[in-house]
This record gives sequence, structure tokens and C-alpha cells, in this order.
Amino acid sequence: MRSDAAASPGGPAAEGATSHLIHRPRSSEHYLLDAPCTGEEHFVLVSRTPLGHPLFNDGPGHFHDIQGTAEMARQVGEFIGHQFFGLPAEQHAAFARLHLRITHLAAWRARPEQADLTVRVRARPTEVVRGVPRGVELRSELSLDDVECATGTASLAFLPPDPPLQYAPPPRPAVPSPEEREDGDAYGAPQRPAAAAEVGRGSPANVVVSEPAEAAPYGRFVTQLLASTYHRVFAAESGDHLSGMLLLEAMRQTALLAAGRTYGLTPSRATMATSRVLFRARAEPGLPLTCTAVPGPLGRDAQQRPSVPVTVTLTQYGRRVAEATSTVLQDF
Repeated sequence: MRSDAAASPGGPAAEGATSHLIHRPRSSEHYLLDAPCTGEEHFVLVSRTPLGHPLFNDGPGHFHDIQGTAEMARQVGEFIGHQFFGLPAEQHAAFARLHLRITHLAAWRARPEQADLTVRVRARPTEVVRGVPRGVELRSELSLDDVECATGTASLAFLPPDPPLQYAPPPRPAVPSPEEREDGDAYGAPQRPAAAAEVGRGSPANVVVSEPAEAAPYGRFVTQLLASTYHRVFAAESGDHLSGMLLLEAMRQTALLAAGRTYGLTPSRATMATSRVLFRARAEPGLPLTCTAVPGPLGRDAQQRPSVPVTVTLTQYGRRVAEATSTVLQDF
């Protein structure tokens, strides 16, 4: 195989664009020995921004959707883990940590045509036990139309297929835990979806969170994951648990809603300028999931654009599933 050999990791994040992953090996040892790579490997992903995507092109169209790059990172990391680091093909990649940061906001402003997307990726196996890794870490620099505009780090855990249930699941608690009551959980109450425009989407079908609970303490916005939520993008990650992409979208939508209602930021011109997410546990389908956002003080970035830090926590029956610290930034 040549040093510039390319592969095309597919997936719903790349719809409307052809993607090529180019391996830039640091040595020829991998090919001479026909063995999995054991250290850091370098790649370049060449693609274009999505066109006509049912989720990532749904919205006001002011910015390219950075959520698409998160799902692309998971797909690329899964492909690299299987093809280059010897992880079993039946295992699927799930987010453990994710950090995204926009470094050049103007490059993310969308135009009618697709933008050229180039991502430089450094990948290494993690949690190696007896020569077998259990995960992959990616460090990336992203460019749109040759303008460097974002950086990212993703830690992926590779999980075996969920075994079939050999016993009945535990019964659902009759009374919510104290932690859930503090989060304003209203189990059994009808779920009213948030307005699509308030969460940065155009179609109500892409809204994944409810209107905030009225009983939530002042300064906290508590939404519920909609029980009817389904999207093939969210189903792309294998397994019987809720996908990391669905959890990321729920946190993004709740953060935008909180920043808009607290300080009047306009969701159609706002984006997540930074996002640092830690996934603590798998989320079970069919059980209520609460998303709590706490906006910080209103600030300004270097160009005097309105900026709001937001802390977001996902809980399920008192158990923390994921937590994020993000910055919502509004463009002029």
C-alpha cells in the first residue's frame, strides 16, 4: 500500500459529499510486518460540507453545523480503530470525551455552495492491555476552504455488542430520586417540544428536547429528551443505548434555548464556539432523561460579539450521564 493510500469512511454525517481518509504513515513497519499500528498515526480527511442533509443542513443556514464534525470524528475514529489499530470489527465506537473549539468564526458562515473540508488527524490507540487497545484518541485541526477554523479532541471507547437480555430489567422507580426532583423532573407529564427556531433548527422533526420545566429553580433551564425522538443520524451508532450524537444534540439545543431566553441571544445567528463534554455513563432508551442548563454571565469575545458560558448536565434517575461546559456565541 502506498503512503498516500486513501479510504472512504461512510456514514450519515458525510451525506452529499465524498470523503477520503488519507493515511500518512510515519514508517513502513506496519506494511512490512502486516501488523496493527501501535503508536500515533497521521491522517488527512478530505471532504466537503454536507448538502441537503436532513439534520446538519436543517436550520437558519447562517453557519455550517459543527455538530456534523463531531459525528464525522466518531465515524473516522471507528474506521481507524478497525483498519489500523486492530480493534475487533464487531465493536463500535462511542464518545468518552469530546472537545471542540471554533478558532475562526467567519469561516463557519455558510454560503449556498458547499465548502471544502480538510481535517488533519493524529490518532493513537489508548488503554492498551497485552497489546490490544480498547479505545482511540483523535486530535484534529479543521479547515474550511483552506482557512484553519477549528480544533478538536475526541476520546472514543470501543464497546462490544450489547448482549441479549437474559433477565427482566429492573422495575421503574415509583418515586423520582431527590436529585431528579431538584432538576425539576416532571415524570408522567405531557412533553411539549421546544420551538424549532429557539433551538437552532428549522423542522420540528429535528427538535429533541421539550419546553423547559416551569417548576425549575430560577436561572436553570430543565428540559426532557423527547420520547418520540428518532433520526437515522442518531441511530448510526450501534448498540442498544442512546447514541452520543443524540445526547450532544440535546445539550446543544438546551444550551441555545437557555442563552436565548436569559440574555436574548438570537439562535439563528448563534453557535457553540466551544464545547467540552464528558460522557460518564450510557443512557438507557425508554427511560426519562433530563437536560439541565445553567447559563453564566453575559460576556464579549475579542470582536465584541455576545458570548455566554453554559454548563449542561444530563441525568437519568439521578445518575449523571454526561456533562458539558460550552460557550454560546452570537454573530453580528
